[in-house]
Amino acid sequence: MNHGLKNLIAAVTIVFCVFSFLGCTLLKPVADAVLPEQDGPLILISVPEPGGGMGLATVEIRQEFPFTDDPSQYVFADFKVEKEGKTLELLDQLVYLADQDLAVWLDDHRVLLNGSFLADVTGEGTIGLTRAGSVSPDRTYIVGWSVLTGGRKSWVLLSALDFSLSTIKSFSTEDWGTPEYGSAPRACWLDEITVLFDGPYQQSPAVYQYDVESGRARLLFEHAWGIRASLGGKYLTYMTCTTWGSGTADGPNRLVIRRGERGEPLEIPSVDSPHKAKVYWNEEINTAAVVDGTTVLAMRIGDTRLTQIAKQVVSGVPLAVEVTTTGVRFLELFRKDGVPIALIERFLFFAEGK
Repeated sequence: MNHGLKNLIAAVTIVFCVFSFLGCTLLKPVADAVLPEQDGPLILISVPEPGGGMGLATVEIRQEFPFTDDPSQYVFADFKVEKEGKTLELLDQLVYLADQDLAVWLDDHRVLLNGSFLADVTGEGTIGLTRAGSVSPDRTYIVGWSVLTGGRKSWVLLSALDFSLSTIKSFSTEDWGTPEYGSAPRACWLDEITVLFDGPYQQSPAVYQYDVESGRARLLFEHAWGIRASLGGKYLTYMTCTTWGSGTADGPNRLVIRRGERGEPLEIPSVDSPHKAKVYWNEEINTAAVVDGTTVLAMRIGDTRLTQIAKQVVSGVPLAVEVTTTGVRFLELFRKDGVPIALIERFLFFAEGK
């Protein structure tokens, strides 16, 4: 389980306290749950600074994002960081709720917010990353995208915590081909020096690998997009697609899991929205949980096939997903008239004998 998700789960008690006075009973069946209305924004997470410091990062959901075909997954939110009497705010941010790591502390005064804004709360500096912000496992580097305003030229940037920037790779308008390139690019780390990231190759979606020590990038997969890796780098997941379409990556859309670069791509079945689905891992038991809209799937990963061991369709949005040895733990976010109003804890047990 990654650092940001650990923080999120650890802070669930704070979230629960917010709703205790509203009469929201945790672990109550959905059919019986009384979901109270709330005045004001919902505090989704409150992430203490690592090491027990006094810094605090909170995310307040204010309203649903209306201009999308999937409004249940997107909201506007305000980020606030407080430390030693100083306050830093990142307001009016569009948040995709299924994403992890809404707030990640890198050290006792630097925090990555919404994967797009690296801030030093002591006022020493900030970096704005357009998207795909991903932190190395040892919290030494952050990688993300920057896009030239008004054009299609873009850069994949690597930054150390001293805010020094270096360009991993740049892409021009001609590289991208079609002006609409589908789902937002992703980046992830296999280890402390190896990062994977999305990009165009011959005007088609692709995944690249970059080595921090050598400073070299190479093409890893063609016709692939939305790269993610398990925490230890054992498993990779991405969407296969040959072209970009309007709003989503199209072609033979399939969400696949593979064991490293040389493993066989295994298609995850019954995924309606591969460009939006999220995958969570437990490497020790070779198991992944897939969140596809309001559906939660659990899959056991073999060398040549995936075996479904649990499935549940919920009414709200699954958040803070954790794959345990016996099942999948997650929070279910409920809304009323487009406004988030309650969080309830859920647990999906694996099938017997699997």
